[in-house]
Amino acid sequence: EYVKVELNENPGFIHENINTIKTWIASEPHLNAHPDDQWILTFLRGSKYSLEKTKRKIEYHYRVRSLIPELYSNRNLSSPEMKEFLDKKIFLPLDINKNGPQFGLFRFNVDDIDHLPLLTLAKSSIMLGQIVLRENDYLLKGGSVIIDYKGMKLSRATEITFGQLKIILTLKQAYPVRLDRIFLLNCPIPVSKANEIMNIILNKKLRSKIHLCPEETDLLKIVPSSILPKEYGGEACLKKIAAYWKQRVEENKDWFEKDATYGIDETKENQVTSNELFGTQGSFRKLQLD
Repeated sequence: EYVKVELNENPGFIHENINTIKTWIASEPHLNAHPDDQWILTFLRGSKYSLEKTKRKIEYHYRVRSLIPELYSNRNLSSPEMKEFLDKKIFLPLDINKNGPQFGLFRFNVDDIDHLPLLTLAKSSIMLGQIVLRENDYLLKGGSVIIDYKGMKLSRATEITFGQLKIILTLKQAYPVRLDRIFLLNCPIPVSKANEIMNIILNKKLRSKIHLCPEETDLLKIVPSSILPKEYGGEACLKKIAAYWKQRVEENKDWFEKDATYGIDETKENQVTSNELFGTQGSFRKLQLD
């Protein structure tokens, strides 16, 4: 009912629209896009079935990916870093919230993760997000992220550059998902100061989506207790959620390997550069040197 009313979906034309987009992809020699029906359907829904908007969103998605390949290549699910990311429950999508936005929980309050590069944290989080995007239809109602900074060391807090923050905002635009809100919990002073600066350069719409939560109990006013982990006053089991996502990542191994092969062939079309899109300090490659 939601996709019919809010997203202009007509069940009788779903396959026709998907095939139209597939035909368009095949006609663009520079565009090598994933042909998965569910993946294309998500972009159609995210564009409210405007075929032109869907084309622009898909084009933009793969162009951004081609300019920051370090986030989408070498996805070795058996690597020690990936296993550690999953075992330590650093980022976890929470269970389905049928009444509103879907929530993801990013935890810096995990012991001994300072040796993990931010590149690994970003890449691994994107992988989980892609599974959610393909499998959770309720994500169409929006997505919210809870970032818990409790226990975060100062050295980690100062690693992120404005160029990398710009990449994060650009990635948001490259996916067919409406960002609902970002909740910042237990913010250290450097993060609070950075947030104040970001509020100056962000537009009003984005500023309205970022919220500081002084107390963990505030989350109960935002997240249904049935999906909020017990560590935050809810009823859900963090270990069970982590075990589920570890299994889903393993089950999607073939999909990730295939997905890494898609992007823009710059030899067949040369348009935007990474400097134009992100600025000179925008590459996540810098994270490996920080």
